[in-house]
Amino acid sequence: MSLPKQITDLADVLRGLPQVGQRQAMRFALALVRDGQLRAELAAAIAALGGATARCARCLRLAETSPCRLCADSHRDQSLLLVVEEDTDLEHLEGTGAYHGQYFVLGGRFTASRGTAEEQGLSLSALAARLTESKGTLKELIIAANPTIDGDTLALELQRVAKTAGVATSRLGRGLPTGGEIEYADDDTLRESLQKRG
Repeated sequence: MSLPKQITDLADVLRGLPQVGQRQAMRFALALVRDGQLRAELAAAIAALGGATARCARCLRLAETSPCRLCADSHRDQSLLLVVEEDTDLEHLEGTGAYHGQYFVLGGRFTASRGTAEEQGLSLSALAARLTESKGTLKELIIAANPTIDGDTLALELQRVAKTAGVATSRLGRGLPTGGEIEYADDDTLRESLQKRG
């Protein structure tokens, strides 16, 4: 016995979301079939996405206005620009309250096996333009790439762009997480912790 085509079609669409596998997509689809109110709320929220969001012309993050509230805030440090891959990275970093400079969102996750960042549609040319435009004010480009092979490769591309614009670069520090135990840390983490000790 198989499920109706409309349900399997919905599950196929849901599988297109990041980190949603076949079983999870089917569970989502069945939940939507069973709960009419949830289905109506989801449909309304998706319909509202149409014209409600745009990209900030300055940092390229999804926002309701352009410039976004972060770029419009004159109290933020104009000498620092932190580059992230996606909006979720920006939200997480901003949520720490530890950073008060400017941001730039590349617009997607970088995968080294798929070619250069530019070939993957990431906004390196827009970043280069932003660096050129901010010359004299901007002192440091902070690269917030994931501590992976893909992130290291992306960091090299970003360092090249920054060097061309004459801007110094740095990367987020790496090491043992708070609450972590040395016994369970992998060799790379321990190596980074020793090299970047403070």
